Amino acid sequence: MALIPTHIQFGPKLFALATHSGIYQEAIDTQEVVFIGDGAAWIWNLYDEYFPNAVEIVDSMHAKSHLYDVAKLAFGETEIETIGSWVSVVEPLLFDGDITAVVARIRGFAAQQSEVLDILEREARYFEKHAKRMQYKAFREKGYQIGSGVIESACKHVVG
Repeated sequence: MALIPTHIQFGPKLFALATHSGIYQEAIDTQEVVFIGDGAAWIWNLYDEYFPNAVEIVDSMHAKSHLYDVAKLAFGETEIETIGSWVSVVEPLLFDGDITAVVARIRGFAAQQSEVLDILEREARYFEKHAKRMQYKAFREKGYQIGSGVIESACKHVVG
């Protein structure tokens, strides 16, 4: 018997839960559905398939961790103060939704760091690809959560 990958099973189960509980009603055009996820393509594909009009948000801490990854590549893992300093300058750009400026900062490193150019370019593309999902200032103004920490903590307490 072939096993179906968990992520393929998840979509129909999520959709069934959302519709049977009344959280999601396909016939109502005015409802707001908001999803928070990391950058995994399967998550966004699932949302697009089952909830095509949903607002999609990249978890803010996940995006911030990518900033740290960039800084570690650019400065070296041991340069903790320099890493923190760079992130503290770029993080407000991220949280203001100025992804173009974030990408420019990353590409600035890429020009100077030929040995990690491919990885830095991949990080820049990550931010470009998810720019629409990283409009954190606009999301906060609408009252949306931008991080999944509260939800994850609740799950640990309720389920765990």
